[in-house]
Amino acid sequence: MSNLSAAMEAWRRHLRAWSGTGLREPAIAAFVAEKLNEFGLNVTTCIGGAGVVATLRHGLGTRAIGLHAAMDALTMDGTPERARRPPADGRSHACGHDGHTASLLGTALSLVGEPNFDGIVRFIFQPAEEHGRGAQAMIDDGLLERFPMQEIYGIRTMPGQPVGSFATSAGPIMVAADAADARAFIPAGNAAAPTEAALRAATTALGPDKVIDDVAPAMPSEDFSRFLARVPGNVAFIGNGDGPALHNPAHDFNDAALPAIVAYYRALVADRLPLKGSVA
Repeated sequence: MSNLSAAMEAWRRHLRAWSGTGLREPAIAAFVAEKLNEFGLNVTTCIGGAGVVATLRHGLGTRAIGLHAAMDALTMDGTPERARRPPADGRSHACGHDGHTASLLGTALSLVGEPNFDGIVRFIFQPAEEHGRGAQAMIDDGLLERFPMQEIYGIRTMPGQPVGSFATSAGPIMVAADAADARAFIPAGNAAAPTEAALRAATTALGPDKVIDDVAPAMPSEDFSRFLARVPGNVAFIGNGDGPALHNPAHDFNDAALPAIVAYYRALVADRLPLKGSVA
């Protein structure tokens, strides 16, 4: 894991240096697609704008699950010590999406090298989460028809939660923003069975002392519920440790959380797409 951790840290710093916003993040999407192609995956680009999807198949199983990361940055200046481009650039990964993307790339590489499942994994890299439009744009572009999946999973960063710890519960746990950034709960939330699976996988991967199974709804806005309205799934919080809040110019993703995310996703994939002879 040490070599993979070093690679993920390097990818995250690259992503932070080339922050993109909205539905068009050409530099980030190109980087993501380049890495996924290097890993030997089947890659499709330009889904809903700059969205990228990669597919990994192993064994004879036809069941598919999706793993999701948002790629976009916020339209704000980062502090000089956090920004890798000049602060006046006006874009900053102050919501942890550089870490989300790097960890999902790391998960893809790990599963290519050591597949522990029988079925299909879709790696979904979404644009424009901060604008509240990216998930719907990918759906409108046929994401779920072109890349069918039975469940979808994602993670979000949570400052103030112990680094590398995991927290989720059934039902809505975040708010969703529309294109005008109006905050309101939308009907879809974490489904019960996928949430049980997520908690089981996190416990296996991280240990019971790092898993929280009762989460109050949080205020950071997101549009993952657009997917959850159509496909059962779960979004969970990964602890970022002590530090500035999300959407704060000084916020920075904690690299120490990267291995925990990969370990969780590997356990989740093994749970939801079990090898023959294993029990989910």
